Amino acid sequence: MSSFALLYVQVVVLRNSLEESHMLWLRSVNDEQAEGYAKEVFDQYRSKSGSVPGLHRVLAIRPDVLKGRETMRMAITGGATTLGRRREELLNYFGATAGGCTG
Repeated sequence: MSSFALLYVQVVVLRNSLEESHMLWLRSVNDEQAEGYAKEVFDQYRSKSGSVPGLHRVLAIRPDVLKGRETMRMAITGGATTLGRRREELLNYFGATAGGCTG
């Protein structure tokens, strides 16, 4: 099985398990509450895409966790891997689409 096929299977299994479970309501940080590092991240996303992803609003409750997530994202995207930028973007898109991400 190719690595792409394996990734697809894992995403589908995860998506199905999330649909079967009850989603929790999580607290999040709105634009007015954002400060420090969280505000910087919000501003970067807003300038690039016009909005801030919901995941980042939730993680902004703990700025150290948000920073860790952004550090990890930068380590595996942005042309930092041997896959190249195009393949990284395709994998991100594929994973988000298969996971039902709309924003």
